[in-house]
Amino acid sequence: MRYCPKCNSSSPDGAMFCAGCGERIEGNNSEPSVNDLYPSVENNIHYQTNYGRKEPDPHVSVGDWMLTVLIMGLPIVGLVMLFVWAFGNDTKVSKANFAKASLIWMGISIVLAFLFGAALMGMVASFSQAAGGYF
Repeated sequence: MRYCPKCNSSSPDGAMFCAGCGERIEGNNSEPSVNDLYPSVENNIHYQTNYGRKEPDPHVSVGDWMLTVLIMGLPIVGLVMLFVWAFGNDTKVSKANFAKASLIWMGISIVLAFLFGAALMGMVASFSQAAGGYF
């Protein structure tokens, strides 16, 4: 019985390629070595990357949302902060998406208000001419 040096699966004697992974089996490797069974830490750097540090929480807490809504209620500061949250690098994804959506809705509202205002002004001008221009 031969063992693959890459995946340690067994292959029949005389096999040139591993039945498990397809790796070429060379030489007389009847038993896997200790280094093959237990790879060193240097070869597995990706095994542990965090080293005990706490991962940042991707969620925004209720208190953060309350502060966000409070800041958005301030006239100029809220608009500036929406741009900072939407396009800043240190903002959590959910808050950035919320800020972008808020800015899009503000843009849509401004365009609609302009269109309705123009239509209202046109109606007032039309009624003014129909009434003989007394307005």
